[in-house]
Amino acid sequence: MNAVSDGEELLVSNNVVVEKTAIIQKAETFTIKANYRDPFLDKVFKSRVVKKVVKAVKKQPVIWPKIEFKGVFKKPNSSDLLGIISLNDKEEIAQKGATIDEVKIISINQNEIKINFKGESKKFLKQ
Repeated sequence: MNAVSDGEELLVSNNVVVEKTAIIQKAETFTIKANYRDPFLDKVFKSRVVKKVVKAVKKQPVIWPKIEFKGVFKKPNSSDLLGIISLNDKEEIAQKGATIDEVKIISINQNEIKINFKGESKKFLKQ
């Protein structure tokens, strides 16, 4: 600080460093929804919406094993029917509710057998 006195005037000089800080303001963002009535068309504007096309996923076809229904028989002391089936050229004896190599027996009667394989059901007639 320097001070010089000449009668009535007093000169004071200071070396002051003033830091300027910049004030940054974020710009406001907004959108205009112009869905008001058109005065010339007398209708409300409707925005066009593009629908996404969803492609259906094709199921892979279930490849069934080779199945033949050969016949039925009944145990002497039971009323349940047992079926004789050929599953991939291998003969099996099956009862209702049994599962053999992912093949589930749903029902058996004298003329047909109903089988479920990987969520699909089929009926096989006696051969």
